Amino acid sequence: MIKTNLGVVLATGFIIIIVWFFYAIPELTNTPEVFEVSAENIGMIQIADNVGEPLSDPIKMVFVWNTKIEEQKRNQLILQTTYTYKDILTDEIFWQTVFEESVEKNTRKYIDKHGNFMFPSNLEKKDYRVYDVGGSVMHYDFIGVTEINGLEVYEFSGQTTFDVSAIYPELQEQIFEDYSATNFIEPQTGIEVSFTEEFTD
Repeated sequence: MIKTNLGVVLATGFIIIIVWFFYAIPELTNTPEVFEVSAENIGMIQIADNVGEPLSDPIKMVFVWNTKIEEQKRNQLILQTTYTYKDILTDEIFWQTVFEESVEKNTRKYIDKHGNFMFPSNLEKKDYRVYDVGGSVMHYDFIGVTEINGLEVYEFSGQTTFDVSAIYPELQEQIFEDYSATNFIEPQTGIEVSFTEEFTD
C-alpha cells in the first residue's frame, strides 16, 4: 500500500509549474533556432537604368534572407544577416547587404540601439519598434488580430524612408528608399508567420 501526502504532491506540482513558466518557456522561445532565419520570398521588381527614366516591365525576383549566430557571450548574441535580391530566372543579383547586430537573447532587444531585433514573445496589442531597416529601427503600429490557416496572429504595419546611396555607388545622386511592411506575428512565440513588403528607391 502506497500512502501519499496530498500537500506534498500539490506543492511539488506547483513548483514544477512555476519552474516551467519562468524558466522553460522563456528558454524555448529564445533558442538559437528562433534567431537563425533562412527564408526565400518571391516578389516583383521594376528597374530603371538611370534616374528619371521609365521603369522596366516587372521582373520576378527572389528575396533570400539568412540570419545566423556568429557568437554568443552569456545572454548576448552577435548575429550576421544577409539580404540578397536576385532575378529568379537568371540568378542575377540586383543587390546584397550583409550586416551584424548585437541582441540580448532573453528579451530580443538590441544591445546598442532602441528597439527589438524581432517581435518579443507574449505579444501585447500595442505598437512596437522592431527590425533595423536602413540604420533605424522601424515603428510598427498594431493593426489587429486576424487568422492565417486557422492560426491566430497579430497584424502590425510600419513604414519609413532611409538613405540607400551606398547600394548605388555608380550614381552621383543621393538615393532614398520608401519602405513599408505588414507583418503577421504568432503572439505567444513572437515568431513571424507571414509578411508583405513594398519599397521604392
